[in-house]
Amino acid sequence: MEKQLLAAVEIADHEIRLIVAEIYNTRLQVLKTERVECSGYNGKEITNEKEIVNSLKRAVENASKNIGASIQQVLLLIPSVDSKRVMRRVTKEVSNPATGISQNDIQRAYADVLRMDYEPNLEVINVMVNKYIVNGINMKKAPIHDSAEHFVMETEVYLANRELAYGLAACVEKAGLGIIDIVLDAFGLAKEASLLEQSADEVIIAIRLERLTTHLCLYSGGKLLSSEILDTGFGSWIAKVKETFEVPLDVATRLMIYNCRCDGPAPSDAPIYMWSQNGQTHTCSLAQLMDALWPSIKQWIVEVNKTCEPIIAAKRASIVLTGEGAIIQGLSQALQIALATRVNLYIPETLGVRNGAFTALLGAFYMYKDLEVWRRKTAGSINLFEFNAMISARKGKDGSGEETFPKRLKGIFETKK
Repeated sequence: MEKQLLAAVEIADHEIRLIVAEIYNTRLQVLKTERVECSGYNGKEITNEKEIVNSLKRAVENASKNIGASIQQVLLLIPSVDSKRVMRRVTKEVSNPATGISQNDIQRAYADVLRMDYEPNLEVINVMVNKYIVNGINMKKAPIHDSAEHFVMETEVYLANRELAYGLAACVEKAGLGIIDIVLDAFGLAKEASLLEQSADEVIIAIRLERLTTHLCLYSGGKLLSSEILDTGFGSWIAKVKETFEVPLDVATRLMIYNCRCDGPAPSDAPIYMWSQNGQTHTCSLAQLMDALWPSIKQWIVEVNKTCEPIIAAKRASIVLTGEGAIIQGLSQALQIALATRVNLYIPETLGVRNGAFTALLGAFYMYKDLEVWRRKTAGSINLFEFNAMISARKGKDGSGEETFPKRLKGIFETKK
């Protein structure tokens, strides 16, 4: 199997996120990540297309410069705003019964599902095959080479808000990028955190905490059932710190994310931050910080509990907390106490993207690879001519042949003569 270079982008509610990765034999190695501030999208609708386009260009330019090759097309992760799940069943004649069902027959059936009529305000984003029926027998695995004259494919079609999907795609294209495929963030999240597999035994509610929104996804029986976006995030917590201590936004952000503690003993009165303003020195203790933050955090927990409580009361369920805000210390424990159910914290373990902000975007790579079998060709994101030329130039410069990880590590500690 050849190595595949792919890039995935997410237009989040306050920034552009980009991951460039190499996939080889199902292993994913992150080559570069970029996060560029952008306020042109609020998590539900586009508010400034021009700002999104400019931020996308900066992110792509930075990443391209770093990897030594231009990024030409990307996977696009979009939010499950107003998403809907519908069932579709298609019966397909086998093109050559003598040789059995071919991959081309499966691909044609898949294409028929995409061409079916759906609600005019919704757009097909992802299609998941539930099962095949061949000669009256149900099967999960694609029946390649099975002898039959026809077969049935049962699918779940996931649709999203057409206006938003087209708007985000237009921003990517105006930034000079092609789109390989589009993935719903709820599926990206599920693929990275293996939530579909876990939901076979119990109901899973995934909570993705971002700056302006909180995205809740419900999984059960190995399927994505629904998703909902709440108009609340930890951005209001940062605003409260900024207002209370009269510090710049970037300082308030660092104070909140890296110093807030929702668990453990009573917060100390010892200073954790010191700054000077108008010739006067000011300090902030953890106790003062938590006094400012707790009312907002408690209100967020109340809203999440209000949404999740009916599901938790009716079924055996657990919570998975992720997203940029998942890094806040003790938040998962506070949520577990309030909801009276198990809450697991999920942070990706892949080197280079160990941040909850990248959870759903990282899963877009796995989602694309899983669905690649239905496409008639594979695609890459990077200009391979430029990338191979860069690799060759580096090999020629140091004369060391292939630059493996052990060689790079050895080179760090060796003294050059």
